[in-house]
Amino acid sequence: MLQRTPHFKMHSNLLDSHVYIVSRWVLDYMQEHLKNALSFKREVLPHLLKNQDSKILLQFSERFHDDIDKLASQYSSSPIPSPTQCHAHTITGAELCTRVNTVSLYMEANRMIGQHSSSFMLDSGTSGQGIKSSAISGDSVVDESTQLSDKVSVKRSMIGRHCVIGEKVKVINSVIMDHVVIGESCTIQNSILCNQVRLEEKATLKDCTVGPRVTINSKAEHKGELLVEDSELDL
Repeated sequence: MLQRTPHFKMHSNLLDSHVYIVSRWVLDYMQEHLKNALSFKREVLPHLLKNQDSKILLQFSERFHDDIDKLASQYSSSPIPSPTQCHAHTITGAELCTRVNTVSLYMEANRMIGQHSSSFMLDSGTSGQGIKSSAISGDSVVDESTQLSDKVSVKRSMIGRHCVIGEKVKVINSVIMDHVVIGESCTIQNSILCNQVRLEEKATLKDCTVGPRVTINSKAEHKGELLVEDSELDL
């Protein structure tokens, strides 16, 4: 390698983001056979290597003919052909890339998107239907399909598609995913609400993560809790 490339630069200020580039058939295989896998590195990758010669894995791989080498070469700065290649893409200052392997980092990534929302498809500060007298901070993002009632306050938060937000709701430093319904006078702070969550009126959440399709009863108060359906806990 040193003979082929005698001149090179070394950097100590780059962070490996652990991005895996795989063929489409791998994702289809995961959907059918590895639905409950939580880690690509610890579960999916060892499974693929262990069963790489199995009949079912070969059948999946034959469904698609992705040219991954060609795609990877587009990101390579090396003009020298070699049977063994290592490719890297360095993120520039105009791009946004961050690691989100914990809940706290996921929250921080959403805050970063809110701060740079002018570079994304969603609008910040003025999106959502029926804003009326609602207040949305400039570092928040609300999808245009979401319906906001009167006197809603959204600060440093992300609200997804087709949500319905009742009157006098306060959303602070939180992530609200798609198809969430929030009743009037609810307060949500430092929390993540997954798809199809329903909060009845005057419920309060602080430092919580709410799983998909969970209903929070009226006037309920939760702090620092993981709220999921019983079937999710069984997994």
